Amino acid sequence: MTDVPPTSQPIDSPARPATLDWQIAPLIRSTQVDAGFRVTQNVMRFFKRSCGQNFDMEKEFQAWLADGTPKTLGDAVDAWNDYISDSSDKNPKKLS
Repeated sequence: MTDVPPTSQPIDSPARPATLDWQIAPLIRSTQVDAGFRVTQNVMRFFKRSCGQNFDMEKEFQAWLADGTPKTLGDAVDAWNDYISDSSDKNPKKLS
């Protein structure tokens, strides 16, 4: 009899949803930000293309992206543009 290595998931458990490979996936405004979101060079290229070369992945913005609420990259671009449009008051609480 051949030994079968144990799996990390029981056979009867539902499959985990696949997460996007943020390093190589083509990113567009409708791309859903999932639980596996990572700031990669690919993500930074997308935001610099969409928000301008002065885009900076600030900690508050990154935390907002990964907070678990459903959003798309387009939502994030719009939020970033709203966030920086008031240059006199860069308040991360404006991210919503």
